[in-house]
Amino acid sequence: MSGCRVFIGRLNPAAREKDVERFFKGYGRIRDIDLKRGFGFVGFSV
Repeated sequence: MSGCRVFIGRLNPAAREKDVERFFKGYGRIRDIDLKRGFGFVGFSV
C-alpha cells in the first residue's frame, strides 16, 4: 500500500486523535494517526 507520512511537531500534550483527524481530514484519506507526547505522525493513503 502506498502513501505518505507527515510529522506533526509542537502538539499540545492533551491533543487527541480526533483533534488531529478533524484538522487533517480535508487533506486526503487518513490511514493512521500515531500521537506521542508533544508530536505525532499522520499517515495518508494515496
